[in-house]
Order: sequence, then C-alpha cells, then structure tokens
Amino acid sequence: MMIKLFGEPVCFDDEPPQETRFLQLFNRRHFPFVLFVAAIWTCQVIPMFAIYTFGPQIVGLLGWEQGRNAALGNVVISLFFMLGCIPAMFWLNSIGRRPLLIGSFAMMTIALALLGLVSNLGIILVVVAFAVYAFFSGGPGILQWLYPNELFPTDIRASAVGVIMSLSRIGTIVSTWALRFSLLVTVLITSC
Repeated sequence: MMIKLFGEPVCFDDEPPQETRFLQLFNRRHFPFVLFVAAIWTCQVIPMFAIYTFGPQIVGLLGWEQGRNAALGNVVISLFFMLGCIPAMFWLNSIGRRPLLIGSFAMMTIALALLGLVSNLGIILVVVAFAVYAFFSGGPGILQWLYPNELFPTDIRASAVGVIMSLSRIGTIVSTWALRFSLLVTVLITSC
C-alpha cells in the first residue's frame, strides 16, 4: 500500500518509548476530553446495565422465562445491540460523529421515555421500544471506542481509557445504588 501511495518503500523509524505521566490526563488540554468521553460511556452504560438487570423479567413477559427460551431471549436482546453497530460504522463518516452521537442518544431517550411514561403498552410496543433503544445504542457504542483513539495521544491513550472506564463505572455504581430509591418513590407515588 505504501509503495502504491508513495512510489517507494517507506520505513518508519522506531519511536523511542516515552515515559507517560499520569497527570497529563488532568491538564487543560486532555481533562475536558476525559470528561466528554466519560459522559458518553456513562450515558451508554447506565441504561444498558438496567436493561440487562431486568432482562430476565423482560424476556419473561414474552413467555420465555425458562430454559433455552430464556437464553434465546437474551441472545435476541444482544443481537439488537450488535445490529445497531453495523449502520453506525457507515454513518460515522457520512453524517459525522456529532450528529450520530446526538441523534442516537435522542432516539435512545425517546424509546426509554416511552417505556417509562406509558404504563400500559402492549408487549409488542415494549419489544419495539427496547429494540429501537438497542439498535440506536450502536452509534455511541462505536464512538465510545473511536473517540479516545482520536482525542488522546498514543502515549497516554491507554491510561485515558482506564480513567474513563473507571469514571463511567462510578456513574453506574451510583445509578444502580439510586435505582432502589427511585423504585421506592415510584411505588409510593403509585400507591397514593
């Protein structure tokens, strides 16, 4: 490929290893990117943890609560998440990263809001709403791995991904802890 592009063999010199300073992640240049990507990961992971936490109940509503059918139901849920990644890979360059991210989160929000605000949806609409959510999660799913590669220099990229992953998991822990309180408030409101 290099010969085709440049007309002669190209050899890159070995780069000397650079000492990575962990504090570089928190300087004025990189810290906003750390927060940006951590926010994307957190917004992506919190609802997904909830969906997989309540996945058995969702699959149970379809009558697939036992044995092979339960496993098949979880495979179907995962399949929708995977299918959303395929068009997202093509949309990255055709519509751009920001519109893909914003549009995907908007569709995911609409699908989950429909599930949360309308209490007596039929099972078909529940499945469709979850499928829409899972399909459109492909855009942020692709971008959560693409952005660190584009935003951080090679010498701090792995450390950045580690810090970002940790921050997103802290958000997930907080949301999982808060879930029981939000369910309690919901039960109290509906019982009055």
